[in-house]
Amino acid sequence: MTLKLLTEREAAELLRLSLRQVQKLRRDGHLPHQPGPPYRYLQEDLEQYVRRRMIPASAPPPTTLALRSLRELTPRQAGRRIAAEVLAKGHNPNAYRQRKRGTD
Repeated sequence: MTLKLLTEREAAELLRLSLRQVQKLRRDGHLPHQPGPPYRYLQEDLEQYVRRRMIPASAPPPTTLALRSLRELTPRQAGRRIAAEVLAKGHNPNAYRQRKRGTD
């Protein structure tokens, strides 16, 4: 098996991300890389990163608060959707205020 080293631009193309997103993932320690500049990435490491990020088919469906759906809403609609999700999970939105006042 030959090891294939990729440039940042090639890594971005392989991951279908922007160059800046790849650079941020590298700086944040999410992508293993060869010290640089120029930074190089093993194709195998990038493929493992993608596999780790995949949701298995048997996993429960993601919450209704998927970012993609929130981006399609106005800020007011998104806020209402988030509030409804929080209430549906049984969280008390006034708990902080009540603790601060000392009334539970």
